[in-house]
Amino acid sequence: MLLSTSTYFVFLVGIFFLYWSVSRVRALALSVLLFANYFFYARWNLWYLAIIPLASTCDYFIGLGLQATPNRVLRRILVTLSVVLNIGLIALARNWKLSITLSFYAFQALTYTIDLYRRDILGQLGFDPEAATVVSGYDGTSGISGLVAKLLDCSDETILDALVVAMAETLEAGTPLIELLGRHLKIDMADSWSADRALLDLIKDREVLDAMVAELAGGEAAEANARATGKVKRQIVADCLNGINGRAKVERFVPKWMAFPPGAYTDRGGVATVNRAAVVEQLLPTPGDEQVGCEASGAVQGDSQIAEAGGSEAASEPQPMAEAA
Repeated sequence: MLLSTSTYFVFLVGIFFLYWSVSRVRALALSVLLFANYFFYARWNLWYLAIIPLASTCDYFIGLGLQATPNRVLRRILVTLSVVLNIGLIALARNWKLSITLSFYAFQALTYTIDLYRRDILGQLGFDPEAATVVSGYDGTSGISGLVAKLLDCSDETILDALVVAMAETLEAGTPLIELLGRHLKIDMADSWSADRALLDLIKDREVLDAMVAELAGGEAAEANARATGKVKRQIVADCLNGINGRAKVERFVPKWMAFPPGAYTDRGGVATVNRAAVVEQLLPTPGDEQVGCEASGAVQGDSQIAEAGGSEAASEPQPMAEAA
């Protein structure tokens, strides 16, 4: 049940009215939401009826433990356990070829656990526990001076805990910095990601599908299926990714928009990663440059200083007297 389908819209509207019709009975309203969630995930794969209840129960008790214990070591163990559990679910989804929805659930569960931990940090710093983030939680009248005064009264462990949360909140996701670092570090997305059917189901653009068929199955296949439906084209792409139905298997495929540097399948523009990459393009060295960044700047500055020094020496060097005729 894709989020972009009419089936999901009808399902969502139905659950919305059902929930509010029983909202006065809290237990019943929560039961409606629980049933809706399990039904939604079961539509993707029946294995979810075993995996998600078990995982959500574990996260629930981890959350209770975080709220109940003030022991820092135990709290860190509980947060680590939640991270390991949910990252394990993401690995399970990848290795068992389950839908991307399991990964979505895992990230949501991590958000729940980390939010409990974040609220505790806000409380220790004297911030409003309902503040959106730790880094913007202080609203005292004394400004940064008041914040520093609060931090001076905190233990080193509290400061380190706050720094961990602050670092997580200020990660530059979805910004040109990611494009810059991805190219600098030579990141290959195929090392940690693989395409699945959920990705293909989200691609509705015919021109993009035509380009992907040509990329994976070849130009002849793309031309032969130019008038085929999107469903047929998505199936051809899936066959190439899995090496079935007579198609050669394509290993380590990554869509152009996810690569470093990113690309596009059409000339229409509007691809977010491509736009961000264009912002940092001028900051990157051009092919053939032997020295870049600080090295080049240092070399140029050094050469300039040498030239200046040489010029000064030349200017101050006494000239030989003309020989007598």
